[in-house]
Amino acid sequence: ATVGIHVRNLRAFLRWLFVEGLTTENFALAVRAPGQARRLEVPITEAEIVLLLGTCGEDFYGLRDRALILVFYDSGLRCGELVGLVFKNWRRDSGVGSYFLVWASKTRTERYVVLGRVATRALCAFLDLRGVLLEGAPVFCDQEGRPLKARAVGSILVRRAERAGLPRSRCHPHIFRKAFATAFLDNGGDSERLRVLAGWSTMEMVRVYADSSLTRLQGVHVRAGPVDRMMAPKEAGG
Repeated sequence: ATVGIHVRNLRAFLRWLFVEGLTTENFALAVRAPGQARRLEVPITEAEIVLLLGTCGEDFYGLRDRALILVFYDSGLRCGELVGLVFKNWRRDSGVGSYFLVWASKTRTERYVVLGRVATRALCAFLDLRGVLLEGAPVFCDQEGRPLKARAVGSILVRRAERAGLPRSRCHPHIFRKAFATAFLDNGGDSERLRVLAGWSTMEMVRVYADSSLTRLQGVHVRAGPVDRMMAPKEAGG
């Protein structure tokens, strides 16, 4: 998709050259955008997340990584957004959870990201351990208070996966975003609110994630699959 954006920009520039008379031919006609293959990936499961959380102790790194995993899963944040979280943009809502005001550098927009009670408690435990924080303090950091980099987050998840006995491919930042979107739809959330929470400007990405919602497809098939419906009377009659 990113390559496609660059190709469209290049085509526009080449057409402009032709319209302005700077080229004798419209070279935009010779530029073809690459086909976009849709790759389905099974999101990380609840059972796998429980295994990851089981590797987190009560020390600094354990509390941090537990909060990181739950915030990832409960919010659908991009990795770059998560490492950019700062304390001043976090608000607790007593009895409900909490929320962040998030700056998305990818789309250059702001949005609210919501956390439930469990993820909020995990985040509070980590922040309480750190003591009094300045407003500009990063939410996720190392023991010296330096904000995590995106590469460091990937390494943290790989280490947790190895300790939990999971393949590395089952634990990377983007798989949590897919898991959030899939679970949100499977649990009854609607596509428009998912689009807003995830920070997508159009419904196209919602359709991509909805296509990979395996639980929803299985549920629909249980109700409408032709073979089971065809055989139901025979099975009922023995």
